[in-house]
Parts: sequence; C-alpha cells; structure tokens
Amino acid sequence: MLKRFEQLKLWIIDRIIYVVGAFLLCFFIGVLLVKVYSTPSQSKEVVHPSHINDKAKEVKSNSAVSNSKGNEFIYVDIKGSVEKPNVYKMRSSDRVKQLLEKAVPTTDADLNQINLAEKLIDQKLIIIPRKGEITTNIATQFKTDKSNQQQVNLNTATEEELKNVNGIGPAKAQAIIEYRTNNGPFESVEQLKEIRGIGDKTFERLQSEFTV
Repeated sequence: MLKRFEQLKLWIIDRIIYVVGAFLLCFFIGVLLVKVYSTPSQSKEVVHPSHINDKAKEVKSNSAVSNSKGNEFIYVDIKGSVEKPNVYKMRSSDRVKQLLEKAVPTTDADLNQINLAEKLIDQKLIIIPRKGEITTNIATQFKTDKSNQQQVNLNTATEEELKNVNGIGPAKAQAIIEYRTNNGPFESVEQLKEIRGIGDKTFERLQSEFTV
C-alpha cells in the first residue's frame, strides 16, 4: 500500500513538472512572437540632440533679425491740429495712428484727410489739418518740405556745411574741398562723381542737395 502511494506521488510530481514546463515554453514563445511583430519594418532616423539645438539657434537668430528691422527708433515731427505738437521717438514699424495717440488730435482736426494706416518714416513732417482746410497728403508734404531746403553750394561751402548734408561725412567733405582746391571751382554738380567714394548711386541721392 505504501509503495503504491509513493508511485502515485511521483506520478503527480511528474505531471506538475510537465505542466509547468509546458507553460514556461508557451510563455517564452509568446514573448518571442511579440518582439518579432512589434519591431518596425523600417529603421527610424535618429536625430542627434546637437542638431536640434543648432536648428533652434538658427530659428531664434532669424527671428531676432526680423524683429530688429521693425524695432529701429525713428523721429517724426507732427504739427497742426494736435494738442501736443512735438518731435516723437517712434518705432519704424509704427503707423500714423500710433503717433496720433501720443500727439492727441484736437476736436476740430480733420482726420478724414489723413491715412492713419501709413507707416512712419524717419525725419518726416506730418501736418494734421483742421476741418475745412484742404491739404496735400502726408508724403507730398514731406517731399515739398525737403525740396524747399536750401541747397549747398559746392564752391563756397565750408567743411562743416558739407558735413551737415545727409550722406556726406568728414572724409567726403574733405575730399570735396581738396578737389576744388586742386581743380578749381565746380562747373557742374555732376563733377561730384569724379571724387573717390561717390559713385552713381551715391550721386543720385546727393545731387538734389547741391548747386554750383
């Protein structure tokens, strides 16, 4: 009887080992299948962190350059029907509307003649008309005021007077004086192109500033 009991015990242990072994085998096969089918068929591109940082710096730099272009300071003069006529320090991206917010139009100001959306320009004069007054547009006023400025005589101007002309620095002023000393009086404004540093583009910008 005892012998049969021992045999039964061994048979049960064998079956347990068999079942556990079969379970472990199935488990490992399942894990292997999951790994095989979960692996992507195409390899993904690995982006190095340094490349991401370089790209971020490039975007930030481009953004800074773009912003700086619209954030330069300019000075605009406003007169006429405003409570606070003055020369105002503005941003190059500002509009006439923003300037009027500082100057404060009077109650009789005729804003229908003013383009409030126009961008401001450095050294520009803006005149706000009263109701009933007829005025030209802002751009025309600016050109007229500039054209009425007295031209500088190339043959009589001092070095200081020459340097006051926009686009003429100390070097060009000295070169103009040396030219007329060595070659005699200027016969025409076009002779400026014979001076070193004054090319065609520079001459086009300066010719309206001078006379002989």
